[in-house]
Amino acid sequence: MPLLSKESRRQQSLLEVDALSAELEHWYEDWTQRDVHGDGTLRGQYRTQLQAVYSEVKAAAAALRQQIASTSVTGHAGDVYSAFSRTEREILWLWRVWYFFRDKFEQRADSRFRDILRAADEVVWSCHRPFFPARVSQVPLPAPLPYIKADFSPSALRQDQRQALDRKDSDFLVVKEAFRDLPVPILALPITVVRNPWALVLIGHEAGHILEPFIAPDFNATFSAAVMRGADKADCSEEDQEVWGGWSDEIFADVYSVLTMGPWAVWAIAQFEAGDDESMGKRRFVYPAPCVRLRLIAELASRFGMSAEMPPAPAHLPEETMRDDACVATVANEIVSLSAIKSLASALDFSRQLYEPRDELGRVGEVEQWKRHLGNEKAAQPAVGLVRTARIAAAGAAKAWSETVFTNDSEETRTALRELSICRIAVAGPKGVRSALSIARPAAEPGQSLLRTVRQADEVIRGANASTH
Repeated sequence: MPLLSKESRRQQSLLEVDALSAELEHWYEDWTQRDVHGDGTLRGQYRTQLQAVYSEVKAAAAALRQQIASTSVTGHAGDVYSAFSRTEREILWLWRVWYFFRDKFEQRADSRFRDILRAADEVVWSCHRPFFPARVSQVPLPAPLPYIKADFSPSALRQDQRQALDRKDSDFLVVKEAFRDLPVPILALPITVVRNPWALVLIGHEAGHILEPFIAPDFNATFSAAVMRGADKADCSEEDQEVWGGWSDEIFADVYSVLTMGPWAVWAIAQFEAGDDESMGKRRFVYPAPCVRLRLIAELASRFGMSAEMPPAPAHLPEETMRDDACVATVANEIVSLSAIKSLASALDFSRQLYEPRDELGRVGEVEQWKRHLGNEKAAQPAVGLVRTARIAAAGAAKAWSETVFTNDSEETRTALRELSICRIAVAGPKGVRSALSIARPAAEPGQSLLRTVRQADEVIRGANASTH
């Protein structure tokens, strides 16, 4: 009996790639069938995301299968075994890359996260869809896929930000490289959102990160220049102006959060930024010091006609933070004067009346209506079904939490508000399909970039391991 069978080794490799393909097909079909509204009608919220991930992995798996089938078994047994072993390692990396996205979908089948992610999906769509013209039946960019992460604060990863995937373990370098252009944007929510649904308000900030590149050509540079100009008008040094420019991405995301969540963006962010005097006054790399950041968001809210509360600033601040604080008003002025920001507010159908307790005619504002309903189920439920409804409901949940839980912090009160908020937000949005237009990968057929990456996996890992010794 021969010790080594070259044809059997080929069949072993074929079984490996076929197992991946079979599981991929089952996963895709299963989630396509699940992607419906509660009444069974098509929702299509994940259609684009599913198709993007599925097509990439399927094409890469098919290419690896062809590679196995065409490998000659007429040579030396050791060479044949080595070739199939290398291909199986490539299949292993393909599993890992696919599971990176699959695991984020699968959280929706986990009883711990299912309900809050249903609500998060609605708030994401509510912040994402209004950015695009109403006449466009399918938006050109897939909505971000929210998932729960064991982290303190939220984060978003758009398609051109794979560097944010960095982790120390070398295995993850392959995943990072595989999705040089992510098939879908992803949005990590802090695990605190499971018990504190008011944290869904933070989605407004993260949605801003995803959409910033689509505002206008070179908008990032235009916005950064406006921020630096505001610092210049406050007589800041060129060095400080550059620091402000480095904060511009996060500042824009805060602008977007104000335009989608109103003053409750300030309140929600304050829950994460508040701290002792030292931490509140410390300048950071991507953000101003917390006290400066919160004051800037509040100033932006005021420019749009809204008032917002914020924690008091420390009595004594470092010199550099005092300089930053002196820039807040002029930076806010420069931001709101930008024509692109005015157009954005119009596109989002922003209205301060949504966030007011009552308007000029005495009518109760929508956030206030949601606050009353979520704080007391007997209060009438506001109308649902508009694109903005889910984010307004999330702001209402924050208002209810602030005015109800913070004044009556009993487990019964928190539980009732939590459960009702999650339940109502999850069904607040409109019916209909939520998918986006397909976005072709630049200069590559589906799976080709992914295939190149898994084929280079051993080199990536060897190089990473060598650098640690």
